[in-house]
Amino acid sequence: MPFRVATYNVLASAYIKPEWYTGVPAHLLDPAWRLPAVARSVAALAADVACLQEVEPDVFAVVAAYLEPLGYAGLYERKGRGRPDGSAIFYRTAVFAACWTQRLEYHDREGGPEIHSGSVALLAALERDGQTLGVASTHVKWAAPRTPRDAHLGHRQVAELIEACRAFDPPCRDWVVCGDFNYTPDDEVIGVMRDAGFTFAHAYRPDARTFAATGKAKLIDYVFHTVGLRSNPFDPPAITDDTKLPSPDQPSDHLPLVAELDWVDR
Repeated sequence: MPFRVATYNVLASAYIKPEWYTGVPAHLLDPAWRLPAVARSVAALAADVACLQEVEPDVFAVVAAYLEPLGYAGLYERKGRGRPDGSAIFYRTAVFAACWTQRLEYHDREGGPEIHSGSVALLAALERDGQTLGVASTHVKWAAPRTPRDAHLGHRQVAELIEACRAFDPPCRDWVVCGDFNYTPDDEVIGVMRDAGFTFAHAYRPDARTFAATGKAKLIDYVFHTVGLRSNPFDPPAITDDTKLPSPDQPSDHLPLVAELDWVDR
């Protein structure tokens, strides 16, 4: 049976500076409005697996309280080095059972753990009908164009994530890797994922966009999967360079992405 996967950067309140969101009404940036709206938005995705990023502990608690009566369980890992947010995975317990999880804190800088970024990936093995599916939720650090590869945090993190998926115990039949990767499809960082055998569900949706807060609408969020899975992506709402996010309908500055997946040989 197919299953639905979503990825969603929910926008950490700690990262909101009103001057970055000109034209957005102040009440749409207020956690009193945003947190319940985020929980409702996640539920409305109707995903069997929802991977969230920029999740602060209070946001995780609000979303979990909303989703648990709907049949979901949640997993969460906060970033290191005192960072306020982290990554989460919610899964529908009638569809999947979690059998193992792993916290991956990236070793993304030279010189030792005291100067690593603190960024994390949350990896989980989810079991269904005797099949083990690997799922990862992460938020990849942005690096400026023309950053040398050996100093590029995005390259370092993606390479480490791919290795963690390959070495995961128990071995998983296939992998779904979701998150805010901070790079457009033509960037070398996304090429690293492709070279490792991952495709992204919206690869044939050239008009899909998930972020416009910089004044340029672009796709930087992804549902990646390995070749043993096929995907049927859903188009996100259309946005343009001028779209203001958050909005009354969208409580984050990112749009969620949703795709239906199934095993190829099923």
